[in-house]
Amino acid sequence: MKSPVEPPDDGKPKTIGKLIPDALSELQRGLRHPKPRRGIPTTYSGVTFRSRHEASFAMLFDALAWPWSYEPTDLPGYIPDFSLEFASRPLLVEIKSLEEDMDLAKSKIECTGWTKDAAIFVTAESKILGEVYEEGLGWDRAVLAKCMVRECLKATVISEAGRWSCRSCGAGKRDLWFAFDARQLWLNAKNNTQWRPGT
Repeated sequence: MKSPVEPPDDGKPKTIGKLIPDALSELQRGLRHPKPRRGIPTTYSGVTFRSRHEASFAMLFDALAWPWSYEPTDLPGYIPDFSLEFASRPLLVEIKSLEEDMDLAKSKIECTGWTKDAAIFVTAESKILGEVYEEGLGWDRAVLAKCMVRECLKATVISEAGRWSCRSCGAGKRDLWFAFDARQLWLNAKNNTQWRPGT
């Protein structure tokens, strides 16, 4: 079986445009994971999520006071897991349980033609949540920060080397605190969803 991201060797130059559709067709045929991982449906806040991992992130988003919607829109061939409705810069979010799935998730997002901000979150065990795409800048590590503007004081997601501004109020770099740690909130969310079976 060929690798899901390597096109057949036909002697022609390989391009990223060719790699992405090939990777998606492999995923759609189920060849990426011979035994698909199935999430445990979990209900939280009146929403039944496809997995405990997604429900854990919903709980975390609530703990961080981030307004969210689950499976908010249909994009061509893809339904994103969440939309974080930040006032200044909203964020489309895909949830993955393994870092090794991030490249394939990026390909799915890119193949839809989505050009606005998007993210792939894996964990909140550190201030690095996963990766974030910022329009005009590309993909980078997604960093959790806190806005220190007195009227805001909210956690936000920024790219490590990109735009350093609060997604809620738009405050700039000098108003962000990068030592923000949501580890305990994440552990609480994971523990709480562990005992919430789906309906």
